[in-house]
Amino acid sequence: MHQKPKREVDEAYSEFIKTQPCLIGVDCIGQIINHHTKTKGSGGSDRDQVPLCGGKHHPEVHTIGRDTFQKKYGINFGEEIKRLNALSMMEGE
Repeated sequence: MHQKPKREVDEAYSEFIKTQPCLIGVDCIGQIINHHTKTKGSGGSDRDQVPLCGGKHHPEVHTIGRDTFQKKYGINFGEEIKRLNALSMMEGE
């Protein structure tokens, strides 16, 4: 029987992400939502989150899909995750 991967929980990092601006930073609406770039159900870590505004960009990534979203805005979630993880360590989250 296949066992579902366990998600790594990091509450301090999740709180840190909520303090960051939306990755897109243009036409943002609402508060920051933590977007898990690898789903929790597939074992995604809290360290795989990026900040997206809840009124526009977070719903949009779910509507158009990860790859299309990244191309549309010229971002790379992998690179942003590395940057945010490094920033959180520098800020001592």
